[in-house]
Amino acid sequence: MTRSLIFETYRDQWAWKKIELEKAWARIAAAMQQQPAHNEQITVAIVDCGIKTDHEAFVENRQTVSCDRVITPREGNCGDDDGHGTMLAGTVAGVINPRCGDRVPPPVRLLGVKFIDWYTPPMSRNAAEAIGHAVDQDLPNLISVMASDRQDEKPYFSNYGCDTVDIAAPGVDIISTYPYLYRPAEPPRSYNPAYRSYSGTSPAAAHIAGAAALLLGLNSDWTPQKVRRCLLESAKRVTGLRPFCPEGRRLNLDRAVKLALQS
Repeated sequence: MTRSLIFETYRDQWAWKKIELEKAWARIAAAMQQQPAHNEQITVAIVDCGIKTDHEAFVENRQTVSCDRVITPREGNCGDDDGHGTMLAGTVAGVINPRCGDRVPPPVRLLGVKFIDWYTPPMSRNAAEAIGHAVDQDLPNLISVMASDRQDEKPYFSNYGCDTVDIAAPGVDIISTYPYLYRPAEPPRSYNPAYRSYSGTSPAAAHIAGAAALLLGLNSDWTPQKVRRCLLESAKRVTGLRPFCPEGRRLNLDRAVKLALQS
């Protein structure tokens, strides 16, 4: 990827500005000058359609990427048949990997758990098995996420509910990694087949997953409940989101990191 395309792609990451990502990275770098990061690598499971493990972004960021398959054939292809899993992985890794020096937590380990392919549509039974393969699930550990847009409003497609949603995160026009299966008829303005934008509650959930992993990297002894509480307590309260999620909470990574570093 050329320097000009890197600049264009980075400049278009409006979500990172919204959640104050660079401030969080700078805060971590400053803290690491006082106390070096531990060496434990946090694992994030991408329960989806696989991950393109050799994507240039993961290779360049020294990302450890592996993939397991819970559908038959169990020893079959673990690659990404659709692109969706790789986009999620890129959003998670982009939130975690600081660009502010070497004294930072190690890159996250990405574990793709594949339960969808060309021949197997998404089914609840397979999804449950995939989640069980990744982690023992417990309801208090869950975070229900809705999407927000550039104006901190609910996009038309997002789920919502003050009784069913915990927090919002950016989910519109999010640039991420992608294994293009074919060249699009109208290439993006800064065309690179390894990257594209996507919208949905998927990138919103990926932002929260990445933030949770970053917090756990800063406090490896934290329980999932503590990570969840930190994300919710540090969230920005947005008036336009109040009808759709409790207190109008929207992810603010800098506030979350500040709270985590104070613990």
